[in-house]
Amino acid sequence: MPYVVINERTMQGGSDDDILAWVHARGTARTDEECHMCNRFIAKLGWRDERSSALPQRIIDSGLTGKPIETLIDHIEYDEGRDPVAERAWDKV
Repeated sequence: MPYVVINERTMQGGSDDDILAWVHARGTARTDEECHMCNRFIAKLGWRDERSSALPQRIIDSGLTGKPIETLIDHIEYDEGRDPVAERAWDKV
């Protein structure tokens, strides 16, 4: 399911459990192992890979120049008002 679809649903409100149930009803439920593997992959997406070239423009377009953004997840975190560096988000993956 595309990010934009999940984002639209998330912006409508509801608990994490409500949104997860909505996603599962429209997609494929994943095992804990599949989720772990995906999370590890996504955590580094945009860092020295094929997505790296798009990241600088996304940073400029969203007005986040000067932030220590190295991955697409960093960009999403800052764009949504969180500071992954201060919160040490990588410790939670």
